[in-house]
Amino acid sequence: MVSDFQRARSDAQKEQRRAAILQAAAALLDEGSLEAVGLNAIARRAGIAKSNVYRYFES
Repeated sequence: MVSDFQRARSDAQKEQRRAAILQAAAALLDEGSLEAVGLNAIARRAGIAKSNVYRYFES
């Protein structure tokens, strides 16, 4: 999957990326069980690197 995201430089871009992560997690939860929602799947669905999920959510 090719990401449409580049490095977030503004507060608006950072908020957009955070929202994309939350939307990806919510969509995965709607599609399956909690066990199926892992960090790799969330990052893949959001179109970002796994390390970026940690950047926006510490735990």
